[in-house]
Amino acid sequence: TITHLKCVVHILVGVLLGLNYLNIGSDGSKTINNLGYMVVTITYLMFTSMMPAVLRFPTELAVLKKERFNNWYYLRTYYLAFMVSNCPIQVRTDFQPWSTSHPLVW
Repeated sequence: TITHLKCVVHILVGVLLGLNYLNIGSDGSKTINNLGYMVVTITYLMFTSMMPAVLRFPTELAVLKKERFNNWYYLRTYYLAFMVSNCPIQVRTDFQPWSTSHPLVW
């Protein structure tokens, strides 16, 4: 299914980013690589979390109008349920911080 495919893609991207930026976190001479790692990771997470909602909205607009008009639920409840259902997919592997040697911040 699509959910399994998304999970596999997230894990694969996590492993590839971890291997691409292997052991750069503790080396002070690789600050540009650290910055690149952070930018790539943040951009990837932002686009993969926003795009499902953006792409799904036009196809479900008719259903949303009908259900909102009938007062079945509020729009914020719909989007909250949609985002919560996509949260487990956003959880990637814990492989990246250890492979890039970034210090863990607790």
